[in-house]
Amino acid sequence: MSTYDSIFKYYIWLCVVVVSAEKSEVKVKIDQLEKLILQNNEQLLQLEASWNAVRSASIDQTEAPCDTYIKEQRSQLSACQAQAKATAEKLKENEDSCEILLYNLTSCRVSLADREDQAQVSELHLQLKAKDDEILKLRRQSNDNLLKLRAEQLKLRAYDSELEEFLPQNCLPFGSATGIYRIKLPGMDTFYVPCDARFAGSGWLVIQRRMDGSVDFYRNWTEYRTGFGSLNGEFFIGLEKLHRLTAQQPFELFVYLEDFEGEVRYAHYDNFSVGSEQSFYQLNSLGRYEGTAGNSMALNVLQKFSTADKDNDSWQEGNCARRYNSAWWYASCSAFCNPNGKYFKKRQLSSTTRGKGIIWQQWHGFEETLKFVQLMIRPISASV
Repeated sequence: MSTYDSIFKYYIWLCVVVVSAEKSEVKVKIDQLEKLILQNNEQLLQLEASWNAVRSASIDQTEAPCDTYIKEQRSQLSACQAQAKATAEKLKENEDSCEILLYNLTSCRVSLADREDQAQVSELHLQLKAKDDEILKLRRQSNDNLLKLRAEQLKLRAYDSELEEFLPQNCLPFGSATGIYRIKLPGMDTFYVPCDARFAGSGWLVIQRRMDGSVDFYRNWTEYRTGFGSLNGEFFIGLEKLHRLTAQQPFELFVYLEDFEGEVRYAHYDNFSVGSEQSFYQLNSLGRYEGTAGNSMALNVLQKFSTADKDNDSWQEGNCARRYNSAWWYASCSAFCNPNGKYFKKRQLSSTTRGKGIIWQQWHGFEETLKFVQLMIRPISASV
C-alpha cells in the first residue's frame, strides 16, 4: 500500500465521521423543535378555551339589557302610534268642519251673487227694452225711407225713360269733350261709348282701340258681334252697334296710327258704312281716302267680316282670320290692313309672325307692327 492510498482512505474515513456527527446533531435539533411545537399547540388550546368562556359570559351579560331596551322602545312606539291616530282623527274632524264652513260660505256668495245678478238682469231688461224700442223706431224709419227710395227710383226710371228719348245717337252733341257717354240707338238699349276730341277735332266716337296688348282680339263671331274690352283701354264696339250707328246716317271714318318711334299718321274715309248681320256685317262703303298713312283699307270694301269660327272671306284655301290670328273684312287674305291682329311689344316681326301684327301695309309693310291704333267715326254733317 502506497502513501497516497493511505491518505485517501483516511480522508474518506474522516468524512464519514463528520457526516455521522452532523446527522446526530440534526436529529437532536429536530426532536427539540417537535417538543416546542407540541407545547405551543397546548397553549393555543388553553387560550381558545379561555376566550370562549369569556365571550359566552359577555354575550349573556349584553343580551339581557338589550331585550329590556327594545321592550321600552316598543312601548313608546305604541304610545306614539296611538297619539298619532288620535291626532289624525281630530284633524279629520277639523277638515270636515272646514268643508262645511266652506260650503256655507260658497252658498252665501252664490246667494249674494244671485241677488246682484237679479238686479243687473232687471237693469239689462230695461236697457234691452229701450233698445228694442229704438230698433222698432229705426225699422219704421227704414221702411219709410225704403218706400221713399222706391218711389224715387220709380220717378228716376220714368225720368230716365223720358231722357232716353233725348239721348244722342252719337258723340257729336258732346262737342269737344273727351270721355265716356251714354247714347241710344233705335231698337237697342242705351249703351256707353268713348268720345274722343284729341286727335281729329270734336264729335268722334271710338269704335276700336289697340294700345298695350291687354285685351285678346283673337275672338269668335259672337264676341265681335256684341263687342268686348274696356271703354278706357283696348276694346271693340261690336259689329251690331256699328251697323246700327252707320245705318242711321252717313259717317266718316278716321284711323289714327302711331309706330314704336312715336311717329303718327292717319287715314280718313268720308263715307263709312257697315251692313247687317244678314250680310255678315259687310263693309258696304269707305268713300274717298285722304291722309298720310296710305290707303291700306281699299281692298276691304264690299268684304264680309270673318272670325276664326265663321269664315266669310273669299279665300278658297282656308280661313284668313285663323291665318292672321285676327278678325276683319278680309279679301283673299290680302291683309294690307289688320288692326285686330296680335299685339307685339316690338316693331319688327319675324318670318313666322309676318303679317300677324297690327298691320298698315302702305306705311310699314307686313314686317313691322304698330304701337297704337284707334278707329273713330263721326256723322258726315259735322265735317261740312
